[in-house]
Amino acid sequence: MNNSQNDFPQLSLTNVEGPQALVKTNYGDFLIQLFEKEAPMLVENFVRLAQSRYYDGTVFYKIDPDFALQGGSTKLDGTGGKSAWGHPIENEFAPNLFHFRGAVSMVSEQPQTNTNSSQFFVVQNKHTPEQYLKQLEEAGYPEDVINTYKQNGGLPILDQRYSIFGQVVQGLDVVDKIAGVEIDKDNHPVKPVKIETVEITGDLWDIKVPRKDKKEED
Repeated sequence: MNNSQNDFPQLSLTNVEGPQALVKTNYGDFLIQLFEKEAPMLVENFVRLAQSRYYDGTVFYKIDPDFALQGGSTKLDGTGGKSAWGHPIENEFAPNLFHFRGAVSMVSEQPQTNTNSSQFFVVQNKHTPEQYLKQLEEAGYPEDVINTYKQNGGLPILDQRYSIFGQVVQGLDVVDKIAGVEIDKDNHPVKPVKIETVEITGDLWDIKVPRKDKKEED
């Protein structure tokens, strides 16, 4: 494949246009660049939920160190959540987005099923296993993509199985800090890792969702 880095938004983030989301937690903040062009429906869903304060007070309910953080559920056990429209929404598998370290992707009930709602995960893995890198080479992945997985980490096993809609551009140290909290045998944090709020910056079509004083429960 003869691709340039400009073909892959995650490799040229300074050129990406669209809204960003500042996720404020009790462990610090991290900033997500949202990929409006590649995943318009999922980005709109996330923005609408954030602007309505849906995520305020929710938690990262499951933490797999050197893998990913899962959040966006309205219940501590991860069973809660609904989309901005109240029903499951379809996947948007962009061929030029990858589960690099820092990628933000939707949680669905099963891989490749159109069961997306409010839940999402942040890839925290720092070291892509050699066997995965070899598989990427055999599959003909672009060299820039393979090198990014090799140098920065990530989970290529999730590519085209879950829908990516953003990338952490600031605050990966906060993501790592959260990944290092004490967890129980089921990977639930012993002490809550709370999302205090999610602030959206930048224009997004004509979406105007008023900020509510209190988020509505499921």
